[in-house]
Order: sequence, then structure tokens, then C-alpha cells
Amino acid sequence: MQDNFNPNKIFARMLELTNAGNLPLVDKVPEVEAKVSLLPDATISPAKFKKHPQFERVWYAHPQTIRAVRPDVFVLGEEGMEDFIKVVECEKCRAELDLQFWKHCPYCETFFAKELLSNINLKS
Repeated sequence: MQDNFNPNKIFARMLELTNAGNLPLVDKVPEVEAKVSLLPDATISPAKFKKHPQFERVWYAHPQTIRAVRPDVFVLGEEGMEDFIKVVECEKCRAELDLQFWKHCPYCETFFAKELLSNINLKS
């Protein structure tokens, strides 16, 4: 798999981003281990997550979703992720997916073509 999905590389690139006021988009934060638990629940649709009603950082997801989601996707948080969007269409089920979040299609479990993965570049 390409190094473009390396969370350290993505975070380093995010530190270079600025907002409209030319201020840093992301604060330099001390390293914190972000642990998220995904619990299987077959009643939830694939590619969807449902927050646990009592526990922070605990989510329910369909077993297919848990297998498909990239394990490092929760490391960076939500802010600034739009700069790394790479939307592709699954060759089998035609679902539109963002490669920054998935190892393979969470709907039909088809793996992405190697050509798609090799042509991924972070925005400059």
C-alpha cells in the first residue's frame, strides 16, 4: 500500500495548511494515543457508524464496515480531512467511496484496483 495514507505523513502535511487568515489550520498537539473501539452490529447498514449511547470513543458498525475501514482513520480527527479526499467508484457495486477511509469497499468487500492506489497524491 502506498505511503500516502501514512498518518504521520498526513499529519505533517496538515500542519503546513493555513486558513483564510493565513493561520495554521491544525494546532500542533502533543502526541496522544487515540483509541477507538468498533463493536460489530449487523443491524447497522454497511459504511455507517452509530455512536455508543454511554461511552466516548465507542462506535457500533456492521462487521463488513469494521473489516473495510482503515485502522488509522481515527488518528487525525475530522478537521482538514477534506484536503485528502480521493473519491472513487467501486468497480463492482458502483458505490462512491473516499479512499482515505477504506481498505476495500464496505458494501461489497471488493478490493480497489492497484492503479487507483498508486495514483493517490496529497494535495499540494
